[in-house]
Amino acid sequence: MKKTNNILLVRLTLLFLGFSVFTSEVYSQNSLSFKANQSRHQGSYAEYYYRIVKDGSKYKLVDPRKRDVLEKEYDTIVKNEHFIKTVIGNDITIYRCSTLKKIKLPNIQEAYFFRNGLEVLSKKGAQYYDNDISEIDNFPYEELFKCGTVYSETYRLKQDSKTKKYSLNVEKGDFGAPTMPLILELKGLPDNIEELSFLNDKTYVTKSINNDYNPHPLLIKVTKNGKDGIYTYNLEDVIYPKKQKSKKREIYTIDTVTRDTIYVPEPIDSPFFFNKKGTIVFKEVLPIVYNQIQQNTNTGLIYLYKDNKIGLYPNLISTSFSVFDEKTTSFYKITKNEKQGWLDIKTFKEYYFDE
Repeated sequence: MKKTNNILLVRLTLLFLGFSVFTSEVYSQNSLSFKANQSRHQGSYAEYYYRIVKDGSKYKLVDPRKRDVLEKEYDTIVKNEHFIKTVIGNDITIYRCSTLKKIKLPNIQEAYFFRNGLEVLSKKGAQYYDNDISEIDNFPYEELFKCGTVYSETYRLKQDSKTKKYSLNVEKGDFGAPTMPLILELKGLPDNIEELSFLNDKTYVTKSINNDYNPHPLLIKVTKNGKDGIYTYNLEDVIYPKKQKSKKREIYTIDTVTRDTIYVPEPIDSPFFFNKKGTIVFKEVLPIVYNQIQQNTNTGLIYLYKDNKIGLYPNLISTSFSVFDEKTTSFYKITKNEKQGWLDIKTFKEYYFDE
């Protein structure tokens, strides 16, 4: 029996070692080790052990006995299962959530929790860090679950080949079954349009929880004389034609008791089986003066190009960046007025550091 137990123990040990090797290969990242996903860096219950409490206009981090564990009050405290971020004025500090140990990251200008690591902007620039606070180029690709039976909305732009007039068809689907479309005639558009499309440069767009970014179906790109602009509309402002009295036909039946003939009027048509039609007025959001308007389908940012400069809708519509390069998810390297700096696209705050 003892010999059998020893053999079983050896087999379990080999199985565990094999599983460990397999998982480490899964999370290896080329020449960069992605230590954030190793077992010792799984979630920490400290996130639930400590609480953020407000004291006047400041905040403290306390344990279940209401003891101030950081022994200091802050303007802001944010935490997740791995880290705690504290802010006093412009001073940002990051702590390990499980140990409350301060993490040494000099000259932090802004920091965000990213997956189970960090995304940091310092005076050296923008950088990702894994859970061991090792610099990495990026985090492993994370496949998002997509479901085919969710509520969705589909928008299609159409142009009549004879009249050249545009219409918008809106369909709403629930559990994969689309409703009959709402067909809208478009009013308020400029004359002699060359092209009408959504921001993805297509004449259709679908919006649901499966979208990795907001496709903005209410924003329509108008192209005229080689320039782009943006128009919008509000589905709550749809104008429907006045209802006309439905023609009725009379059907009759015979009363089984009196044997009298009874006439019953019945509508010939039922609106349930017919498309809903109406008119919608478009309003200008951005004038048709941009060389190009384009949405990044990875980040969802809407780029405005004009006079060899770049802007962003809706926060930075003045095209003032001559360089606009993504370094991390939140931080972009910019050049503005020949001055190099960084842009935080979460707050749209610009940072310029002296050499």
